[in-house]
Amino acid sequence: FAVNVVDAARLRADAERLEHDAPDGTAFADAIVAATDPDVRESVLAAMWQVALADGVEDPEEDGFLGRTADRLQVGAEALMRARAAANGQTVVPRMLPRQD
Repeated sequence: FAVNVVDAARLRADAERLEHDAPDGTAFADAIVAATDPDVRESVLAAMWQVALADGVEDPEEDGFLGRTADRLQVGAEALMRARAAANGQTVVPRMLPRQD
């Protein structure tokens, strides 16, 4: 991302300060769900995928975390796939899942 060492340190310090003051993950996800529609939540998930994939390494722990986050954001498995594809610059046409009546 072309960030120099000083700016990276400042960005990290700001992020750590924000993390310290932020609500826990469940409360934060509940606030996002209450304040946004599913398209916005899917965009949040795509941004999180961009961060997870920025190092070029696919990590099973990150994958699991983002799957749980998708559940907390109430966006579903198809939105999770679309968000990951969007983070990779791809487009995914979701397959229709059979109804489970």
